[in-house]
Amino acid sequence: MKVRLAAQTLSSSVADSLEFFQKDLPMPPLGKGYKSPLFMHNESYWRPFLLDAFQYLKGLKLADGQPLCHSVRKTGAVGFIASSVSIMHLFDSTVKADLHQLRYLLTYKLSQDHLELFFAVVRSRGGSNNNPSALHLRNTWKRLLTHNQLKDVASGNCIPQDHSNLMTITSRIRNHELAAHIDIETIINCRRYENNDTSDQAHLMPSAGMQELPSHMTLSRFVDNVVAYIAGFVAKTLLKKVSCVECRLALLKTDDSCCYPNVDLLMRKDRGGLIFPASNVVAVCKITEMHIRQNTGPNQKPLRGRGINAKIVNSVLAFFVGSAVFDGLSEHDLGNESLSSHRVMLIKLIANEYTLIRLFHQCKTVTRLVQGQSCRSVLGKAVLFKGQ
Repeated sequence: MKVRLAAQTLSSSVADSLEFFQKDLPMPPLGKGYKSPLFMHNESYWRPFLLDAFQYLKGLKLADGQPLCHSVRKTGAVGFIASSVSIMHLFDSTVKADLHQLRYLLTYKLSQDHLELFFAVVRSRGGSNNNPSALHLRNTWKRLLTHNQLKDVASGNCIPQDHSNLMTITSRIRNHELAAHIDIETIINCRRYENNDTSDQAHLMPSAGMQELPSHMTLSRFVDNVVAYIAGFVAKTLLKKVSCVECRLALLKTDDSCCYPNVDLLMRKDRGGLIFPASNVVAVCKITEMHIRQNTGPNQKPLRGRGINAKIVNSVLAFFVGSAVFDGLSEHDLGNESLSSHRVMLIKLIANEYTLIRLFHQCKTVTRLVQGQSCRSVLGKAVLFKGQ
């Protein structure tokens, strides 16, 4: 059984998203619902589910009326029941007890993936002999303990999802503890990231002639990456609408243009066909996102009302008055009238296109909530009566 082949069922977009969270962002994605860790505050959510599953498995019967748990086919049902009871007992004794040995319980740590990895390493040490004897197993165990830790192999049955140390000896653990040290700069950076500090985008904020951003309008690193990715689509769309050669070049990132941070998602999604926007385009998109969030508010209600798009575009234009955004088009604007400045036109087009994308996403989310759960794949032609 090759469980690692199940990874091929994921689409490229989902795989890119998972790798972006795991490798590019310092914070790994956390599970929600039944995939979240077992905490004290969510015990009322997962324990009734385990109890219901326990009673359901006990009540299963065969065609002749014999209980499944007392038949020769009891292995699967009894195994699920034993796992559920063991999980609840471990939670009560380690997390819920007065000693509070653990703050939460991760059920993945109790899976057989780690044992599968160990067996794969042991088999790989035997060369062509994948059925070692007791003597071979003992020598392989000693060699692994002495020379290296347990690592995954390319021919294993599963792929590790964490970096758990499964095989260590006391001397190595002691050496790691003595070598461990606290880097004050690392702590400062972690706290800055937790507080959604956006010092990386300081070069995008003009220093003179512009207003300071309120604290509630700052963007996290994840949002910065997403905005930079959308900015590439905005630049691609505007290339079809703008006819001026100088303005078209100002939308794209050239080799001699200054680089901007937080493009990890754009680089990971790029397979040779994506457009990398100029830093000025990313700056305008970020300011537009901040003004959209300011109008949305903390409750994340969709933007409604007449002229909301024009209102956001005008606020973005007022923000960039006197700034150095698209400063390379200064000489190009010398022959144009003040009311037909190409710099103002580009800022307006970028802000308008980005706002349309965000409003479309908000309307799509509201429509999905109004329609409720989709029933097209279940009810067939009956969906016509539900408007789906």
